[in-house]
Amino acid sequence: MRWFKHMADSADDEKLAELLAECGLEGYGFWWRLLEVIAAQMAKNDDKCSVAYPLSQWSRLLYSHHNRVGKYLGKLEVIGIVKVEYELSKVRVIVPNLLKYRDEYSKKSRQKPENVGAKKEKQIQKEKQIKDKILSSSSDEGQAEFYITRKKRKLWGKRLETFDLFWNAFGYKTGRAEAADSWIDIPSLTVAIVDKIIAAAKVEAANRAELIASGKTPKMAQGWLSGRRWEDEPQGKLAQGQPQLKESSAIAEARRRIEASGDHDD
Repeated sequence: MRWFKHMADSADDEKLAELLAECGLEGYGFWWRLLEVIAAQMAKNDDKCSVAYPLSQWSRLLYSHHNRVGKYLGKLEVIGIVKVEYELSKVRVIVPNLLKYRDEYSKKSRQKPENVGAKKEKQIQKEKQIKDKILSSSSDEGQAEFYITRKKRKLWGKRLETFDLFWNAFGYKTGRAEAADSWIDIPSLTVAIVDKIIAAAKVEAANRAELIASGKTPKMAQGWLSGRRWEDEPQGKLAQGQPQLKESSAIAEARRRIEASGDHDD
């Protein structure tokens, strides 16, 4: 289902008013994003208004920490607008009112809801085909189109390209799968932030030998990213005016591709 009704006075609904009062606009936005996720999985003439995902997947789809996802789903269930069922490792969310929205629209409109935004859907498919083609043609030798992290998440597209930039700049190539998870967890990954991370990673790489020689243990990429160490004040030789590390041709080429395609937050 590509469309569902959103009445202008939805916030005045008794149950949604309760949600707004207790959870604010964050909870209200959570509700509508939840509807989008479920509606997107409903096929034409499908009466199944539910979706089951692992909690970690719900967390990514709803842009919320898993604890907050559980809190809001519990609240929505208490006020009576969703049903939540637990199926082994998955959480199924059921929203019966989605069917009502679709049926009411079908009665009042000459146009079937699945035809609304058909042009936009075609455009989305076209953009996906172009993106898939770019991924295939821009992959480095031996590089798959995606990378599976330690937590079994898929890192791909611009996130993967920028991660490779970081990985090569950081230079301590241990724990790649764990580092990839930390990279995925960085929110709003803009060109400016990537540049700052890579610059700090080069400083870290340049200072590593001195750190080891002094008997200290260097940070692995996962801990360095999770600790947001790129925000620290520069330390060591490179921070004291030594020449900056030169980008390899592979890193420079990846950077040109990314900058040519614009902002790269997935």
